Amino acid sequence: AYGAEFVLVGLELQGHVHYAMPLRHMLYDGMSYLKEYREISGKSTKDGMNYTKDEFLSKMRKEDRLHPVVSLTIYYGEKIWDGPYSLKDMLTEMPKEIAGVISDYKMNLLEIRKSGSYRFNNRDVQAVFEISREALEGNLEFIRRKYRNQNLPSQVAAVVGKIVKSEELVDLSQQTEVINMCAALDRLKQEGVQEGLEQGKLILIMNMLKKGMEVKDILYFAGVSEEEVEEAKKLLE
Repeated sequence: AYGAEFVLVGLELQGHVHYAMPLRHMLYDGMSYLKEYREISGKSTKDGMNYTKDEFLSKMRKEDRLHPVVSLTIYYGEKIWDGPYSLKDMLTEMPKEIAGVISDYKMNLLEIRKSGSYRFNNRDVQAVFEISREALEGNLEFIRRKYRNQNLPSQVAAVVGKIVKSEELVDLSQQTEVINMCAALDRLKQEGVQEGLEQGKLILIMNMLKKGMEVKDILYFAGVSEEEVEEAKKLLE
C-alpha cells in the first residue's frame, strides 16, 4: 500500500492467565494470512492473470508473498504466568519420534511482572511498565524515590490504575492532565490501607460467626453493618 510494505501487529491484553493463548495466537494469525491470501488470489482472478499449471492450484503467482503478522500478548495479572508459551505446551506428552515432526507455534508474551529487563524508548511506556511492576510487587517506596520529582501525563496514571486495579488512580487521572507521582502514590497507599481495613473487618466478623455469636451481638460489638455480616456469611458457605 502507498508503495510501502507493512507488518501487521496484533495486540492482546490479558489480566488473567489464558491457558489456550498460543492456540488463540495461531488462529488469529492464520485468519490474517488467509484474508490476505484471498485478496491476492481474488485480485489475480479478477484481473485475468495467466497462471502456470502449478500457480492455477493456489491462484497465487510464484513471486507473490504474504506480509508478516506479529501478535503480542501483554499480561498484567498479579500472579506469575503459569500457562503455555507454545502450541506444544498444550499437547499431551508423546514419544520423541512423534514430537519431532509436529509443527509448533510459539506465542509472544510480555509479562509486566517480569519486564525488568526491557527498556522502552518511549518515556511514558517505560514509566507504565516500571511503576506497574513495582506496584504489583508492593515496592511503593522504590516508586516514590525514583518518581518523586516527576510529573507524568494523566494517561500513565490511568493505565497503571487499570493494571493494579486502583480506582483511586483512575479517578485522579480524570481530574487533571498532569499527575504528580507522590500524590498518586498517596492515593494508592491510602486505597491499600482501606482495603486492608475492610479485609480485617470481614475476618473479624467471620470469626465471630464461627464462634456462634448472634447477628445482633456482632452488629453491636463489631460496629459493622448487616450487609457486611451477610458478605461474611457468604464467604463461609
